Amino acid sequence: MIGLEAADAASLADDLLTQGETLQSVWRYVIIQLLDDYSHDLARSGVSVASQRFSREPARTRSTEVDAALAALAEYLARRDGWALPSWARKPGRYSSRWWFVSPLRGMHPTALQESPPVVPDQGDLHHCWRSESGMTSGPLSADDIRRLFEELASELDRNGQRAEVFLVGGAAIALCFDARRATRDLDAVFAPTDSVRRAAATVADREGLDPDWLNDAVKGFLPGPDPNAVRYFEAPGLLVDVASAEYLLAMKLFSSRVETDAEDIALLYREVGYQPECNSFLRRSSNRSTTSDEASRSGARYVLVSWALRWEVVAGHAGT
Repeated sequence: MIGLEAADAASLADDLLTQGETLQSVWRYVIIQLLDDYSHDLARSGVSVASQRFSREPARTRSTEVDAALAALAEYLARRDGWALPSWARKPGRYSSRWWFVSPLRGMHPTALQESPPVVPDQGDLHHCWRSESGMTSGPLSADDIRRLFEELASELDRNGQRAEVFLVGGAAIALCFDARRATRDLDAVFAPTDSVRRAAATVADREGLDPDWLNDAVKGFLPGPDPNAVRYFEAPGLLVDVASAEYLLAMKLFSSRVETDAEDIALLYREVGYQPECNSFLRRSSNRSTTSDEASRSGARYVLVSWALRWEVVAGHAGT
């Protein structure tokens, strides 16, 4: 039989772990490959042939998570496709004492709990890549998640001999530099070279089970020019990431005319810029819905222009000050 059987997968997984590879690598290069080989057999030759990939009992590996994953995969496919589960998959040693979240992105873990097939939690393996229906999923990304994604993106770009730059705005920028409790579902940015970043981001999305547009440049038509105070957040072979300054983000928030929904972000950015009294007044009025978008824009522009007049001509232009 060409390709991996479960017994082969166990041996390969053990070799990778011995070489110091992570469980994430084992999942990517072993478990997923076994599933792909099974799916190929199922489509071309039917259940009787595909199920043979799980007939031989895999040897135990040095990882209980891998042992449980192989059993969980066998049980899930057997239930889904209607073939007899081999007895080895029910042995006591095939259960993990803790859940295995394959992705390190903590924001994806609730999605894993919700969408993993019922058999998977029973085996102790939880990961967002197993779900009963096809299609990408997305969950809130924390600041730690975003940094891990940039690390993956950098590795993918560097692997392809490419180097890119990203300028990050929106909720992700706030989460990284101004409010660590903040989470976001996608990253608003501009980047270059555009095609290279999109291809690398698509690879990361497929690997992590993210929405294909987790990194997008839809905001590029709404930026008020360059940001002279952007912060260098991330630098690695293949990728540089700059995050917009508080002043820049504040200008964008004010001119989006979504004062009711953005009031807390605007107040936060006011404080970062250094206008505490005005910030508190603005937040009180916004919560009472007595502040119009025009009023917020005029007052916000006035405060920003106090110290940024030469850099934020666009603010004065929009606000009519």
